Amino acid sequence: MSVPPAGPAQGSPDPAEPPPPWAPKPKKPIIGILALILGIVSFIPYLGCLTCIPAIGCGIVGISQSRHDAELGGKGMGIAGIVMGTLAILLMIAWYAAGVAIPRYKAEQHLMYTQAAEQAGRRARVAMELYYQETGGMHGGRFTNKLDNLLTIDPTLDDDPEIAFEFGSYSKKGYTFTTWHLKGGDGILLTDQ
Repeated sequence: MSVPPAGPAQGSPDPAEPPPPWAPKPKKPIIGILALILGIVSFIPYLGCLTCIPAIGCGIVGISQSRHDAELGGKGMGIAGIVMGTLAILLMIAWYAAGVAIPRYKAEQHLMYTQAAEQAGRRARVAMELYYQETGGMHGGRFTNKLDNLLTIDPTLDDDPEIAFEFGSYSKKGYTFTTWHLKGGDGILLTDQ
């Protein structure tokens, strides 16, 4: 009895032969890949606001598809798309909040410094008028251009070391001085001429 030559087992394809045309192609996790790409693009300024929400949506769909079809895969890419899309949204919210909050904070500081200068200026004006009255008033009184003279009337004028006084012209008829806050704000010109 003769033995037939060794070859592929009956029913198994010959390794040298190409697979039949009806063989299924491997599945690709297109939605998972899309979620990953959209998630990465979410970090590009201005373009990210258009892609972060689709990245999250595609990530959810990609995870769902990978649960239903184990061969498909793509769960990790779907998770990455969700995470990057969410981070991009959080960064956009922080960026917007900073863009609104910082200018508002600066404006409030400016207003606060200006109001402090106004308040000090009003107190200095009262002290100047009282100094004028103490030095003789209408009968020979005088104004001053020295803060020390005003401090004898109102010692609280130098309570805030950030408030500056700059004295201008003065005479028996009037005075000019400016107050301002050293950290900012508008200077307040006070005059009585």
